[in-house]
Amino acid sequence: MKYSAILFLGLTLLGFQSNSQNRKGSLSLEVPIKLAANRDFAFVRGTGISISQSVHTDLSEYEHKNNYSDRTFLWSLAPRLGYFLDEVFMTGLDVQYVRFKYSYMHEPEAVYHNSTFGTFLRRDFNADKKISPFLEGSVGWGASFYEEHDIAPSGGKYRWNRKLNLFYYGLDLGFAIRLIPRLRLNLSVRFQDTVEKSTKRADSLSNEEKIDNYELAPILTICYSLSGKNNQ
Repeated sequence: MKYSAILFLGLTLLGFQSNSQNRKGSLSLEVPIKLAANRDFAFVRGTGISISQSVHTDLSEYEHKNNYSDRTFLWSLAPRLGYFLDEVFMTGLDVQYVRFKYSYMHEPEAVYHNSTFGTFLRRDFNADKKISPFLEGSVGWGASFYEEHDIAPSGGKYRWNRKLNLFYYGLDLGFAIRLIPRLRLNLSVRFQDTVEKSTKRADSLSNEEKIDNYELAPILTICYSLSGKNNQ
């Protein structure tokens, strides 16, 4: 949150230097931030970081107690670049990189990361107002990579890897709040379905599979207009 506050302050100071307003042909740099944190991995786009730890303490009277702990660490980057087609319609590019790590008893148990690339289309309903409702749809593609560490029945450790192809589609409904001509905040609720699909290989014993991951999450997006005409 510290870095988000610094970014917000910097964009605000830059915005006071111009009287420009979003119009046809202007570019917009956007940084979405997921407001709801997840202990486990989630696919909904957003820039952020999440750290959690669970400690299990055995309170029994047995001599050999079963005490253990696990920890998760997740971070993601999701910059966006938008282009205004006219006063109310915007299209753009949406990229995201996510890395998730799960550790058990201070040993790395699982590492997951994915990269996605997509596009979006947004419709503002009152673009000339300070507060404007908007509707946005998006689609994208990418790949995910799993790496898990485990112990075989014989007692030896082994590592298991898997790659899945990704496809997602999402819908955002929310309000855009214009703070100053170049800077605005978008507050929305996002529904997203991310489809993971593996491919059957001749040298693999695993079967082809498809996984649908449905999510609903609040999103705060910082939007800064990089160019555009003056609108007095």
